[in-house]
Amino acid sequence: MKIWQAQDWDEDPYHLNIPSATQAIRWSAEGKYLAAGNFDQTLVVLEWGNEHPWVMQGFPGKVRSIDWSPIKAKNDAPLITCASAEGIIVWEKESGRQTGWSGRVLEGHLAKVTNLAFQPHTTLLASGGADGQVCLWNKAHKLGQSLPGGKLEISCLAWHPQGTEIAAGTDEGQLLIWQQTTEGKGFA
Repeated sequence: MKIWQAQDWDEDPYHLNIPSATQAIRWSAEGKYLAAGNFDQTLVVLEWGNEHPWVMQGFPGKVRSIDWSPIKAKNDAPLITCASAEGIIVWEKESGRQTGWSGRVLEGHLAKVTNLAFQPHTTLLASGGADGQVCLWNKAHKLGQSLPGGKLEISCLAWHPQGTEIAAGTDEGQLLIWQQTTEGKGFA
């Protein structure tokens, strides 16, 4: 992985060697962390300014999708989520600068999870899968709602900037959109 500074594009980039192809890459909202999901079933998290990245491993498959929560958790770092096989792993930074990250698994999809996206300004996490479902996870912890998308694989997700709608694309070109209900207690 190579990272260039926008102030001087001609300067040599920062190099981080990852012994695998990278499937997904994402900066945290404040730009403090950079995560890379890899084909070798690892997730690498680099804290900008710290030359030693964290390497999470032991996933059941390649890390397909990653996203950072738009708000920080109790330890002043955002949550990071990643999708591997049928599971979603939510990582929370442990206290202290040199400590690592602890993870928990969210299970609810019946086939591989293909995409993840946090609702703007919240920790409501949406996940889409090859099972045709879009799952909404309250506080990136508990399944709150499952939105049926049919039998087609959900290939991408996007939240409206206000977080009032969520759109999903399928592997056969369908566009699905759900709106927040007037009570604000779910999506239909």
